[in-house]
Amino acid sequence: MAQASTLVVLLGVVVAAFAQTDLATLQALRASGLSNAAIIAISQIASQHQDALKQLQINPASNNEGVKALNDDIEKFLATASAADQAAWKNFEAQMTQNYIDGYTKVMKESGLSDAAIAQITVIAKQHEAALKAAQGNPGALQAGFEILKADIEAYIATASPADQAAWKVYSQKVQALEQAAN
Repeated sequence: MAQASTLVVLLGVVVAAFAQTDLATLQALRASGLSNAAIIAISQIASQHQDALKQLQINPASNNEGVKALNDDIEKFLATASAADQAAWKNFEAQMTQNYIDGYTKVMKESGLSDAAIAQITVIAKQHEAALKAAQGNPGALQAGFEILKADIEAYIATASPADQAAWKVYSQKVQALEQAAN
């Protein structure tokens, strides 16, 4: 049985904050190899849970009932999906994860962070990847994982150059604005 996670659903949806359109997400679903029936089912689930998707854009570790229902519906669908669609969903998750990373990296560059700082932040994020994956499906553990990741990045930023520290402030403001716009 395939397992969906709140984090991965977030990753698939939050891409919109980085100027991807619904059409681009649909294209990514198709490119992942999902069948037309699976794409329709996933689209219907997403449309039924628009409020939960908005909440996930604001807080990836959201623990509200709408987010739980969304996650449950995705998991139920995947449990009954073909092996090919389950594998294709994993491809989609991987692509959305990369899109998510690329989006944040783009905002970091636009904010003026140096390539060295972006590389170090990426290293820190990769160090937390296993813990965040292990926390999937557990909103409290996921929130704690994000807080630890954030603390480690902020500890690095405190040791970075003054230019990178200033750029990080700009980056943080941009991300905050994107989150508010998603609200």
